[in-house]
Amino acid sequence: MPTSGPTRLVLISAAKFSYAEVDLTQPLHLVGPNNVGKTTLINILQLLYIDKESHMSFPGYSWPETKAYYFPDRRSYVLFECQTPQGRQVVGAYGKGPAEAHDIQRFAYTGAFEKTDFLSAAEHGWVPRKVEEVTQTLSLKDYRELEARNLRAALTGIGDSEGLNLGLIPVRDHDGYAKFRDLFKGLIRLRQLDQNALKERLCSTYASEVDALKVNLKDAHAEDFKKMRRYRREIAELERHEADIEEALRCDRRQAALRRQLVEGWIRLVRANGQCLAALRGKRRSLEQKLRQVDAALDGAEERKENLSEERDTLNQSLGALHEEKKKLRDLVQRFSDFDAEAVRSRVDELDEERARILLDLKSVDADSPEHIQARRDRVAKQIDELQQRLNTLRDLVGSLLKKRLGEDRLRRFFRILNPRLLALSAEGEDIVIDDPDTLIQSMEAQEHRCDDGRWHFPGGHLSLSALPTPELADYTDPERIREEMEKHREEYERLDRRLEIAKNVSARKQRAKELEERCTELRSQLNTYEEAVEAKERLQKVKSKIAVRARELESMDEALSDIKAESRQLREEKRRCRARLESIRGDAEEVSERVRVLDSPPSNWGRHLTVTAAARTVWVDRSPVRGPAGTGGFAQNVLDLAGRYQNEKSDESHVAQTLDQILDRIHRGTYDQYKQETRAETLDVLADEKEGLDARRRAAKQLWQKLMTGLGRKVSDLLSSLDTMKSVVSRVNRRLRGTSVSDLERLRLQITPFDSVTSLLERVAEHDAMPLFGETGTYKEDLNQLEELFHEHPEVHLTDLFTVGFTVTTADGSTEKYDGLDNIQSNGTSITIKVLVHLVLINDLLRDGALRLPFYLDEASSLDEGNLGGIVSASTEMGFVPVLASPSESTAVRHIYYLKSDGERVHLGPEHRVELQKKGAASTQERGSSVSGDR
Repeated sequence: MPTSGPTRLVLISAAKFSYAEVDLTQPLHLVGPNNVGKTTLINILQLLYIDKESHMSFPGYSWPETKAYYFPDRRSYVLFECQTPQGRQVVGAYGKGPAEAHDIQRFAYTGAFEKTDFLSAAEHGWVPRKVEEVTQTLSLKDYRELEARNLRAALTGIGDSEGLNLGLIPVRDHDGYAKFRDLFKGLIRLRQLDQNALKERLCSTYASEVDALKVNLKDAHAEDFKKMRRYRREIAELERHEADIEEALRCDRRQAALRRQLVEGWIRLVRANGQCLAALRGKRRSLEQKLRQVDAALDGAEERKENLSEERDTLNQSLGALHEEKKKLRDLVQRFSDFDAEAVRSRVDELDEERARILLDLKSVDADSPEHIQARRDRVAKQIDELQQRLNTLRDLVGSLLKKRLGEDRLRRFFRILNPRLLALSAEGEDIVIDDPDTLIQSMEAQEHRCDDGRWHFPGGHLSLSALPTPELADYTDPERIREEMEKHREEYERLDRRLEIAKNVSARKQRAKELEERCTELRSQLNTYEEAVEAKERLQKVKSKIAVRARELESMDEALSDIKAESRQLREEKRRCRARLESIRGDAEEVSERVRVLDSPPSNWGRHLTVTAAARTVWVDRSPVRGPAGTGGFAQNVLDLAGRYQNEKSDESHVAQTLDQILDRIHRGTYDQYKQETRAETLDVLADEKEGLDARRRAAKQLWQKLMTGLGRKVSDLLSSLDTMKSVVSRVNRRLRGTSVSDLERLRLQITPFDSVTSLLERVAEHDAMPLFGETGTYKEDLNQLEELFHEHPEVHLTDLFTVGFTVTTADGSTEKYDGLDNIQSNGTSITIKVLVHLVLINDLLRDGALRLPFYLDEASSLDEGNLGGIVSASTEMGFVPVLASPSESTAVRHIYYLKSDGERVHLGPEHRVELQKKGAASTQERGSSVSGDR
């Protein structure tokens, strides 16, 4: 007997595909880059298995967006060729186009899919046929349109299918299809499956086998619960308005304070307004006088501008005559353009300079012979050596020793008498021997008494120190001075060295000077020949100079005109500013008057809020000048500020009054005028009293709640019994999983673990309700209190609230791992394997026994290794499912691979793009390189 299930999926001008045809009879793998259409191709399986559009799931997109994407026009088709108990049949849908909001129409017909029913051969390839042509062709194949209820009945075999029997989802009972639909969508969205979703799937799948899925206190005690809700609503309403009551009292106090401030502000505003208007009148008179002065200055500037323009015209005429003369002279000079007179003169100057340098050098050596110059150079070299020696031995010289011991002033006095050259001798050399420096110093210090009043006394007379030169101690003690002296001697040495070089070549230099003189005479002769041209050129330069002078004069006049224009602009700008300020002052006066005029004075009865001290308070007035071009100054601003402050306070008072009215209106609307009195004060008093009576209402609600808590034992017992049933269901699921292994996962077991904190409480309450004589009174009251808290927060307790689902995984090596839930499984492969196997087992439990093939999309394929992926494919195939994988790269987990490529806009995918692997990594029956080339 053939296996029921879809055999082919075909898309024609749908989504990204110009044409797509995929075999669904065996596991397959869609391979292609991201966004090429892999997920698009598989998600549309929902169109076959899910009856209503509202139950379909296309993550990230609404159903209207999805329809417009899959069915862009009236030539878009999605088709499922299926093997059914009645043979081959096709179920499909076509788009109605943008005019009908991209709605779709489902249909079915008998027989296998034939390409020519939907496509016409054309010169440039296959072209989709119009819907009218397709339906006319298919009318011979028992074509019929399907509604959601017809499709559901045809899929399940339950209900009115109007003679169509697909048998693709043979559920066991009427509720089975809804459960299948949820599980099938779960297969598509495994990534979103978490612990709570898994528990809900288990409970909803086996809901017909349990006694109760929930305990709903609200439904079980409708009248009492309604009364309880009324009590709580009254309390909640009063509690909800409690803050409004307090806010209303605060608003009343705030309103009284604002009314007092408004009376005070009005007094200040009236006084300041009179002073402001008087000040603005004075400023206006001052600006009008300044405006007259600016007008007079502007007339003078215009007159100077006119006179200067006339002078400029005369200068332009003179400049034109000079340009005419310049043209005539330039024509004369151009007749001798081949002769470069300037270059010749430059050459003459260069030759003259060279000859002058030679004669000067010859003159510098006329008096001295080379031998004499060399002797002088040698003496200078010797002096340089002596200075270098002095610098090298400076630390050991007598000068340094004595300067350190006697100081510079004392040393200078001694060596006015003594020979300073003694300072340049080495203290440790042969020229002078100092055996005992201390004795020498003492001896010299003993002679200091001889120096007195600028004189040096000696036996028989004295000597004026001013008659002797002051010794240059730095020459013997200062290294910088010594270096400077050495540098001077080196310069002298270089000068003498050059003179010596000249003295040795006198004859050759004289010959060179003669040759230079002859060449200069020749060049000057050539220049005299062109004297007339030179004179013309000189005259041309003078004319150019005059032109330059006239141009500068013209430029100066232009600058003067520009200055006058700038002055005129400034004056006009000043005039504009004066007028603007006048206008601003007028505007200020009007604004101040209007601002005060439109304000309403406080009602006379508000005077009761004003104290005597406040009424007598002085008013500050700003007497500063008008600021800024807009004329908004201290006087006006002061009034505007006072008016603004008054207006703001008036707005605040109105806002507070409005807020108070709104609060009271909100309270009255919320309480249906229950607390409304004749006056506002009486209303606030009543509300304050009601607020104080909240505690009594809370006690009454507590007593009613305790009444509602009685009689829950049986319902709790049914819920606990359902928990035991779920344990049995999980055992049955485990038996189905017992023979299923995936890669290194040898065995998988699900385990129901109750939440002890909740189930223990429910068990004690149920036991006491069944046998009240055997329960401890105190313990039972404590349990009721806990149960009261539970139902107070959650009037409905669901079966899923009582347990968690854990997993025990046994691997091929015999090791066992236990997980409390899906979120605790660190291995992505193990987590996905559990999700897939559980869904497949649950779906199989819903269906009647029989040969069935059901495709599903494994969207986590790219995150699994080859072992886990191959194991899932093998296990799901054995259970009657056809896994469809998708990823950017190939996998050896399945034999059939489709390669998807885009030509930039559309994708074409057909049987020719399928690769069938013979062995792991082997070649295929089709060329793997077959490309996708768009519409063909």
